[in-house]
Amino acid sequence: MAEGGRVELVARSTIVGATGKDEVVQTGETFEVDAAEAGRLVACGAAELPAPPQPAPDEGDGGPDAEAGDAKADPVDEDLLAAIETLDESDPNVWTGDGKPKVEPLSELLGREVTAAERDAAWAEFSEEEDEGSD
Repeated sequence: MAEGGRVELVARSTIVGATGKDEVVQTGETFEVDAAEAGRLVACGAAELPAPPQPAPDEGDGGPDAEAGDAKADPVDEDLLAAIETLDESDPNVWTGDGKPKVEPLSELLGREVTAAERDAAWAEFSEEEDEGSD
């Protein structure tokens, strides 16, 4: 996620004025907007979150050659945190009964399947960051 509550997006079509200026963002270009605007642009299909970077082959992908004792907790996907931030807090269709975001809207925003375990890890980190920010 970008600094200061801003979210990085990729334009799925030409967008005029999304960055708060008369700037034109062309299809495929990356740009930053505040979280609320990001949620609106993603919801209407004009933009999407950028694809997460793929690990380099030498970073250890946990493949067949990985040692069982080498398992580490995966870091939370920053794009998943950004997707959570864009969700409409007042929309009951994106939240579970216990207040967590549903995996379906997150999967839709990211363009890939998000598991409940991924969501839970990201939600725990997101909630921690929100708690720290309110102190």
